[in-house]
Amino acid sequence: MCGEYKYSGQSFEHRRQWMIERIRFLTNIFAIDICSYAIMSNHYHLVLHIKEQEIDAYSEQDICDNWCRLYSCPVLVSRWQLGELTSEGELNAALEILAEWRRRLADISWFMRCLNVFIARKYNKEDNSPLKTVLPVYGLCCISCFHFYTVGKHCYQKLVFDK
Repeated sequence: MCGEYKYSGQSFEHRRQWMIERIRFLTNIFAIDICSYAIMSNHYHLVLHIKEQEIDAYSEQDICDNWCRLYSCPVLVSRWQLGELTSEGELNAALEILAEWRRRLADISWFMRCLNVFIARKYNKEDNSPLKTVLPVYGLCCISCFHFYTVGKHCYQKLVFDK
């Protein structure tokens, strides 16, 4: 993943920066903060915090803008943005899509998906590989050295990326 490949001596250290840049990009879209991270040569760890109050405060337009920075905007939602919906059924369908996006923007699984898929594709492109890179499946990891709740909010704030 990152580091130096011991058999060829080829360095992949630049990939570490790709991960950091993508993580920062995603934290500006999702209602998720990175409390801490560690990127090793063959895997990585993230300590995440879901900002539930922040996602609740987002307007539908904020949700739409954030989601459409990652994925293309469906025609129905584009028409909603332009105020061109002609029926209550269309309006309800558009609002259901936005409600689902709101849930996803506060979902760790979606955050990890957006990180892993992007990075795997970038690795494959660099390696010119017909094979698919498989990044480690994300899971919950508990690291005892992070005492965010006992140390308090001050410690947590120092570990969050600047936006």
